[in-house]
Amino acid sequence: MKHIITLATALILTACGGGSGPAPAPDAQVDAVPLGATYSSAYAPMVLGRFKGNQTQFLVQAGLRFLGNGQTAPIPVKIYQLNSDGTMTDSTTDILGGAITLSTNVPLVADFNHDGIDDLFFPGFSDTQDLLPSVAFISRAGQSHARVDLPDPVWSHGAVVVDINRDGHPDVVNNSGEAWINDGRGNFTFRSHSWRDGLGMWMHGSGVCAGDFNRTGRSQLVITDQMLDPNIGPIADTVIFEIDDRGLPIAQHYLPVPVLDRNSTTTELSHDVDCKVADLNNDGLPDILVFSRPWARSGERWSNKGIVQVLINQGNWQFVDATDRATAGYNTNVLVSYTALITDLNGDGRLDLWSGFYDFSSGKANQAFLNNGSGTFTPVNQTLINSFNASGGMLPVKFGNQWAFVFSTMDTQRGVSLLYLTKPKYTF
Repeated sequence: MKHIITLATALILTACGGGSGPAPAPDAQVDAVPLGATYSSAYAPMVLGRFKGNQTQFLVQAGLRFLGNGQTAPIPVKIYQLNSDGTMTDSTTDILGGAITLSTNVPLVADFNHDGIDDLFFPGFSDTQDLLPSVAFISRAGQSHARVDLPDPVWSHGAVVVDINRDGHPDVVNNSGEAWINDGRGNFTFRSHSWRDGLGMWMHGSGVCAGDFNRTGRSQLVITDQMLDPNIGPIADTVIFEIDDRGLPIAQHYLPVPVLDRNSTTTELSHDVDCKVADLNNDGLPDILVFSRPWARSGERWSNKGIVQVLINQGNWQFVDATDRATAGYNTNVLVSYTALITDLNGDGRLDLWSGFYDFSSGKANQAFLNNGSGTFTPVNQTLINSFNASGGMLPVKFGNQWAFVFSTMDTQRGVSLLYLTKPKYTF
């Protein structure tokens, strides 16, 4: 749990660190072809989008300035087109107009200008003390996306696309309640912190997600890793903020404490890096997944461990912590994903979970979890997932009816993340 600390200290303490352990030589990867290298030994966040207005999918890979290896330069952004033959083509210049470098933790994809083509938003973030500007790329007919520089410096450990002011246009909000208000044409107006001291509402954490949790017709924000002062309010890491039509908080609801904090009220045990919203049990109410890893206190190394907390919505702002039942057998020796995927992996119409990284101690990465329809997940025990050293992250991509995997492997000696693509021949 986090308590109120100065901003400069917060920037240092909540820096996430990277994984540990040696990376195998590139030729040790089985059944995969190299796509390229990113100059950061941190994990490589990856998201999917459609940047041509048709059914063609693209994979976006970005990265952040990483404190652990002294990497201070911005990171190249790469975009790959998923071809029907199971290969990928570097389309970075085609989509972005040329080589791009920046530092971000959570690449966002949305149609900000309502033209049926996905756009990109890279909230500024660095795993150092630096506040950084953000960058958007907005689609143009027959041309590459137009770059939009957003100069306000931020520390966006998490960010989410949500229509925060209910004007029909997707906006962006980060983990501190800072927002970029979209006019519907891909022009953004920055709004600083939306905490409201007079109402005792403070928005400053690590992760953020959004949903209409009580059928109010408005989206509400979930902030994880809330930094609260135990002397003036409840000690809780995960909070739902009700939002008014201006996009400002008007009420708050405390959720069950993260799994790693269950037996503590004074120490910082859980770093709750992200959250996701989905109706996991098909009852019409959005549920919440909180992704946590053990907090590295002073002098400690960040561990490759983590857990996913399952919070089932009961209505009236009440949530039940169903983690022990819903994810029984979860491998806690695998680092949770910062860009987890909630999608139907096996084609049964239910929302499944993809999360996790490579576990150096066991050599496995149990990352796929199938939903039985009631919000209970069963881990997929497949050798295929454990065949690759996905120490920097792994994402399933679908070619027709079969899956392939894009994964990143940290090469600590070279200070790069190597990106690979497997053959599309897998099913869940």
